[in-house]
Amino acid sequence: MKSAIISIWILLPGILWAGQTFRVATYNILHFAGTYENDEERIPYLEEVIPALNPDILVLQEIEGDSAVPILLNICRSISPTFEPAVYDDTDSDNMLFYNSSLFRYVGQAQIPTDYRDISEYIFQIEGHDFRVYSCHLKASDGYEYERYLQASILRDHLDNLPDGTEFVICGDMNF
Repeated sequence: MKSAIISIWILLPGILWAGQTFRVATYNILHFAGTYENDEERIPYLEEVIPALNPDILVLQEIEGDSAVPILLNICRSISPTFEPAVYDDTDSDNMLFYNSSLFRYVGQAQIPTDYRDISEYIFQIEGHDFRVYSCHLKASDGYEYERYLQASILRDHLDNLPDGTEFVICGDMNF
């Protein structure tokens, strides 16, 4: 039996923040470790797709090991040599973020724990203004609607506790 892998990416077509326009793309790259047998054949596709998106911030889900980071960073640096990785937090099938350091100053990051997959929070500054990027990979499959609701509620509670006026983008694989 053959199976097909369908990958969906989303590109936010230019966000205006603090007088600067930038592009954010999110992409679930499905169990990419950089070391799996089929990863090598997937790299040319990533080398084509990611530069075509031309993001200033690239948010990825389902990274499965820090061996993937240099491969993906190399692809991002084909867009601009000033791309940098956030810190990879290898806790499970995880999130990862790459950003153009000529546009943003990386401040830090945190993991928001949930029972299924942690939500990653990345904090940046652009022209002296803070903003955050959240990467979610909500629980998949029919019958898990309540689990997705719980994950989204944890994120909503986190956001409700931020100071008024905090600016953020939420992206990822929402499994709607």
